[in-house]
Amino acid sequence: MKLFEAIRLGAMMKPQAFDDYTPGHSCALQAANDAIGNPTHWKSLCRYFDVLNTIAARPDRCIDFSFDTLTDVIWHLNDDHKWTRERIAVRVETIEQPAVEQPPAEELPCLQLQETQC
Repeated sequence: MKLFEAIRLGAMMKPQAFDDYTPGHSCALQAANDAIGNPTHWKSLCRYFDVLNTIAARPDRCIDFSFDTLTDVIWHLNDDHKWTRERIAVRVETIEQPAVEQPPAEELPCLQLQETQC
């Protein structure tokens, strides 16, 4: 299971939490933790999802927050920007599954158009 899938699955289990721990709720990271059935704190997720340790691009319009890893970005988007866990999962998916590159135009198969007779 990929991290973005775990966030989506866990988001279906509980309402979203922001900032502090709220019993019966989960932030994006805890949602992933719930989805994989990890009984420990979400901070142990790095053992299950290596991508959390990768250096991540700063979210758009974020100039006042210092962070390095995808874990930091997810936390920031959840707590500071109040993004839904589903929206965060979409962002994580772009990191985990980069877009498939299209071959250059000259390598694309050409369609032969046939002339029709009147």
